[in-house]
This record gives sequence, structure tokens and C-alpha cells, in this order.
Amino acid sequence: MRNSSLSRRQFLRFSAGMAGLAALSACAPAAAPSAGGDAGGGAATSGEAVNVSLGLTWEAAFQSHQKEFDDKFMEAHPDITLEPVYNTWSDHNNVVPTWAAADTLPDIIYVHGSRAFPWAFEGITIPLQSYIDTDTEFNVEDVWAEALNLYNFKGEQHGIPYDHGPNLLGYNKDMFDAAGIAYPDETWTMDTLRETALQLTDAAGEVPKWGWSAEMPGLSNQDGVSSLGPWGAELLNADENTLLLDTDAALESTQYWTDLILVDKSAP
Repeated sequence: MRNSSLSRRQFLRFSAGMAGLAALSACAPAAAPSAGGDAGGGAATSGEAVNVSLGLTWEAAFQSHQKEFDDKFMEAHPDITLEPVYNTWSDHNNVVPTWAAADTLPDIIYVHGSRAFPWAFEGITIPLQSYIDTDTEFNVEDVWAEALNLYNFKGEQHGIPYDHGPNLLGYNKDMFDAAGIAYPDETWTMDTLRETALQLTDAAGEVPKWGWSAEMPGLSNQDGVSSLGPWGAELLNADENTLLLDTDAALESTQYWTDLILVDKSAP
């Protein structure tokens, strides 16, 4: 049984990132430096026309915001032309490896947190470290370290996350009120969550009610830290080359989630 609660520090550490970033792809030539910044050897010199292709996956409603950003960037850097290509979210994570296999990757691609490690490992993305180290207009320390870590491979940064957020626990106030149960607070433990989910479940009622969502928490590099973290378990070792799912802490965590759904039947 897990009776300890998470401190704020632990919560931040074990929060899984729904993060995205722009990363240089393996087919990309050296990018042009920003005005006033220094770049590594091989980069286009200031004033030389450069076309930069972008492989993105924004929905139609967001594309106007991307265009606004692109226009402002090109106004500030008239020698650079941005050329975005949009994939649907359902296709993007399959299209990018296809581009890589065909050697037709755009210069910069959107990389979801769940693809950060495999795409770096497979050579789809390339390190940005030389640009980070020499660009005088960009300070990597302005970016939250935990978000950066998700896109760090073998000690080098493969992408810069533009957003990063935790998995949060939501609850239905109407169900809590009807059951006369106090809302979750900082005293809750993982055992409290399981016990309350069972109390809220009424699968045989006229309108079935479930105390937990139907989804089993994931064990990807995106979700695994949230699913395993409360037990002190880790998904991978420090070198990210060995799974740690056979440790006692990891087994305890997966047993918890399995029992909540299959034994307690607190989810459909």
C-alpha cells in the first residue's frame, strides 16, 4: 500500500510532459544564424537567401497563429523564408519516419514528447547543442530543465520544447457531492485515490457510474514518470538503455493500476 503523499518537488519531477518542440531533422542543412548571433561552421552567411522547411502538425484553427509567427520571424530575418507543411496529428508520427527513410525530411520538425527518444535514437533528429552553445540571443537556462531533459539524448539537446505540462488529476464535483465525499486535497495518498474510486463506483445502477477513467495509465517516456513516480520507480536507467519495469517499486505501481481497474472494477 502506498500511504505517502507527494511533495511539490516530487510532483514536478514525476509530472509527465505533454510537450512539443521544434527539432532539426537529420536531412537539414546548417541553419542560418539569427541577426547578431554567431553560428557554427557551414551556416549560411548573413544576407544569403535561405529556405527553411517546417514539418508541423497544427490543426487548422492554430495554423493562423503559426503564420503570424512565421511572418514576424521573416520580417525580422528577411533573408530566411519559412515553408511550413502540415500533417494531421493522426498521420504525423507515421509520416516523419517515412520522410526519414526517403531522405526527404523537412529542416525542422515538430516532435511530441513521446517521440523524443526514439527519433533521436534512430537518427531522425540531430543535436542542436552547437547552436545552443554559440547563439548569443538564446539562453537555454530560460527553459525549464525538466522539459529540456525530455529532449536530451546522450548529453546533447535535440530540441527546444515550446510547452510542457503535467498530467493532472481531475474529478467530477457532482459525483463527490452526491456521495458526500470531500474533494481531493493535499492529504490524499494513492491509497486514498483507490479507495475513493471504489466508493464512487456504481456499475449496477440505472445510470452506471465509475470512480476512475477507463484508461490505464501509460508507461511511455511521456506518461511513465506519472504512473511510476509515486512509488519511487523509474521507467529507464540514467543512460536510457535499460527498462526498469522489473524493479519492486515498478511492479508495485503496475499492480496498483491493474488492481484498481481489474480487481476493484472502478473503471468500465
